[in-house]
Amino acid sequence: MMPRGHRRDAGFSLIELMVVILIIGIGAAAIRLGVVRNDPLDDLQRTGDILVHWFTRAQDQSLVTLSETGLYFMTGSVATLSWQAGDPDAGEADVVWTVISESPYVNENDDLIVELMLDLESQQWVALSEALPEDPALIQPQVILLPSEEYTPSFVMTMRLDAMSEQLIRIVGDGFNRLELSREAP
Repeated sequence: MMPRGHRRDAGFSLIELMVVILIIGIGAAAIRLGVVRNDPLDDLQRTGDILVHWFTRAQDQSLVTLSETGLYFMTGSVATLSWQAGDPDAGEADVVWTVISESPYVNENDDLIVELMLDLESQQWVALSEALPEDPALIQPQVILLPSEEYTPSFVMTMRLDAMSEQLIRIVGDGFNRLELSREAP
């Protein structure tokens, strides 16, 4: 018998296969990262989701406290209002609305166009301001949340970027159900 030397089997070792698979995975990940584009409408949809979530929390708070809550929408934020009986002898209206809090729903974005239509039947568009009126007597809610989880009036809010005028996010509130968010692109 002749001694035989150590003979290597044909094929690749497990380590060699794992290194090749790792290199292929890193290459595929690099290609994937290079191809992915940031869609500005995705950012708008996240903004709409934030507003819908906030609105739902405000509805729940109105239900828990059994009180009406007013909402005053602005281009980048929304103010929560509470009401109290006014003093007509002091020249106040029958109902006086006071600001409880102001919550931003969007980061600073100069290209953002926000539009609000109150009362779906009358198609009444409302011009949104940048900030609350300085005179407290001028602060009137655009939407009132009722303790029954309803709200009045129904409304549609659209958000779009100035550069992408045909693509928008639409938030619809029919007055009874939770808000519906849709993404509209041609």
